[in-house]
Amino acid sequence: LQYHFRIAAVSNAGVSPFLYHALKLYSVFPRVIPGIGGTEMEITLIGGHVTAANITIYIGQTNPDGSPDYPRSKKCSSVVNLDAGGTRLTCSSPAGNGASWDLIAVSRSGSVQRLEVGTGWIRYSIPEISTISPAQVDPGADAVFTIAGKNFGKARDPLTGYLDASTGPIPCTPLEHISDNQAICYIFPKTGEVMTGHIILTAGNLTTGGGQDTATSVETTYIKEKPAPVEVKATIAVDIAAIAEGTPARTAFVASFLGDISSALGVPASRLEVTGIVAGSVIVVFN
Repeated sequence: LQYHFRIAAVSNAGVSPFLYHALKLYSVFPRVIPGIGGTEMEITLIGGHVTAANITIYIGQTNPDGSPDYPRSKKCSSVVNLDAGGTRLTCSSPAGNGASWDLIAVSRSGSVQRLEVGTGWIRYSIPEISTISPAQVDPGADAVFTIAGKNFGKARDPLTGYLDASTGPIPCTPLEHISDNQAICYIFPKTGEVMTGHIILTAGNLTTGGGQDTATSVETTYIKEKPAPVEVKATIAVDIAAIAEGTPARTAFVASFLGDISSALGVPASRLEVTGIVAGSVIVVFN
């Protein structure tokens, strides 16, 4: 049998409105939670229990009939009752992403289960990108970008990305979701596609209440193609016969030349290339 109780106060003024024993959610704070999880949330309600053992809190989604969609819901951990009346409790938020989630409370007492839903009460923080490496790529070449930031959600949470290039969007195929603060984007451009623009990540999808896009910033999300190399010729007073091709002398000469140019121009030696050495004293052609 299941009994339902109602309580009222009686005085000379009459009988007060009845208070029915029920489960009802009133508020939760905060309503925007970081994707990494572990945020303490305080919930105000009625119909809780003396201990937290009989109530479960989910950040989740519901089915069309209003019942919890458990496969799409995440259980809060470390539920703590703050008073014996069951009107305030705290729990630790699960990791995740997405624009709109329900706060679901499930109360059990014997064979009786009560359910209360705060529809759309919770949103995960918008994802942010802090750095992308590399920031410059070779024109038309395949590229792998390491993306750092926050609020990506756990590795199993939905995360997609693309390069918003000047010639049209180029998807990350695939986007490897490493953690809440790291992802790797693989881009294989087709002929004619220009690898210049912002990389945008979308955390969440329709199953998580909608996706949320990262903001764009020239400092943190913009990548571009490397400029075409500039060819330069330098004439040096060296006997070309003394640095014949394929000899250790040629290797040492090229290394010394690149080191001198690097120091003089303040350009990394890795960005310099000797493309040819011809007679005429010695003419070095380099980019």
